[in-house]
Amino acid sequence: MIKQTPSPAISEASKIINPIEPSLLPGLDSEFVDYYNRTIGTKVPTHQIDIEKIRANPEAHRVPWSEDTSNDKDVRDVSIASKDGFEFGVRVYAPDTEKAGQGPFPVHLNFHGGGFVFGDLSSDGTFCKYVRDRLSIVVVDVDYRLCPENAYGRHIEDAWAALNWVYTHETELNIRRNSISIGGISAGASISTILQHLARDAGIKLKVAILAVPPVDWHSWYEDPSESPFESLSLFRKSPSLDWLRISYFHRYLKPDKDIPEWWLSPLKAPDFSGLSDTCVFTAEYDPLRDEGEAFLGVPHPFVHMPLKKAKDYENEACLALILAHELYSQK
Repeated sequence: MIKQTPSPAISEASKIINPIEPSLLPGLDSEFVDYYNRTIGTKVPTHQIDIEKIRANPEAHRVPWSEDTSNDKDVRDVSIASKDGFEFGVRVYAPDTEKAGQGPFPVHLNFHGGGFVFGDLSSDGTFCKYVRDRLSIVVVDVDYRLCPENAYGRHIEDAWAALNWVYTHETELNIRRNSISIGGISAGASISTILQHLARDAGIKLKVAILAVPPVDWHSWYEDPSESPFESLSLFRKSPSLDWLRISYFHRYLKPDKDIPEWWLSPLKAPDFSGLSDTCVFTAEYDPLRDEGEAFLGVPHPFVHMPLKKAKDYENEACLALILAHELYSQK
């Protein structure tokens, strides 16, 4: 008898333990589906794992796009004091002066995603290097405090301290403080929306805020996504990578400091939107958070990190926004 060997497609499918909701498959980008099935779909969803286990073994639960950039010759780590004296880290990516010239350079502050619960300086390492090398600008990546170990609100104080540190260390960083931009993905985008208001009120002029798949409403207010005024929260409650169960998991650990303003929970409730910096918003069509911004066709929430054509499109568009904002017209 000849022993039959399962086809690669069958073998691959048998490994999927976190499948995509079948009803969403027809509209999803095929490249994303393939990537998901090979990576994210083969792992137990985060919301099914106790956070204590993740904290005890973070390497086992890192997202596949993480990159440790600490050995880069033009990278250095710096400690900064926050409002309450707590010291947190930032990673400074400096351009290669042999290729980019002596400066001073524009500067971009990056805030990683992770639902305010996960993420570190490896989360956006690849993106930070890409922006620095392509545009010849300084990039400062911020390792803000996470929940639940810290009250919700500490991360904003850290982000604000980082922006002020950049603004007051122009010579040390070899930057032009009149050419500062900010941005982030998911939770990092939410942080950036709040910083836009704080910077305006403090007289710090920002060139642009790059907001990718930003959550700008407080989902803990809803027991069910149908209670949200944003239809996409219900429509894509089973979206791959970020479904309602995962959103609820994050919010389980977000305990706001009693003294923070309500609009730090939901930036949509900020009292005054006048005089803010220019803003470039990217959202994903198959994202529960889609209706909190504009659609980016055929992909779900965390697509910007993945090795996909549409992720490359995002990188190109984000870089174009930075080129225009910082007037780097010689860059492509």
